[in-house]
Amino acid sequence: TADPPAATFFDLNDGAPEWYALDKMTRITGNFVQIDGELYLQKEGGQARILIDVASGSIGTDSIHQNLTLEWTGRLSEIPDDVDLSHHYILLDADVTDTDGDGLSDDAEDALGYDKWDEDSDDNGIGDRQEVENQE
Repeated sequence: TADPPAATFFDLNDGAPEWYALDKMTRITGNFVQIDGELYLQKEGGQARILIDVASGSIGTDSIHQNLTLEWTGRLSEIPDDVDLSHHYILLDADVTDTDGDGLSDDAEDALGYDKWDEDSDDNGIGDRQEVENQE
């Protein structure tokens, strides 16, 4: 079987997505924020945001990843709001990428100076995530 198509990138500065962009795997970069009990990805330094449904077990919401701008991949969907009589966009089953499987997202490894292709970037026998946890 063929590989699924790559996720398309959506910039929160571009406004609401068009209908044809919905129900597709989509990559969105932003900061994870909670507002009035709802989880959002918010454009760094801006107000634009989109609801996010985080995948179970995602590392993107742990203490190491707080306050980092991360790229999230999920299925872009539209949900009705019967109270406001409007629709909202949501990134469903969203998660960050961890290429080397060390428990640090690729974006966190880039920001913190680690190698996203190597779970022990400095080959000292201590995994990158453990090194970051030891620094906290």
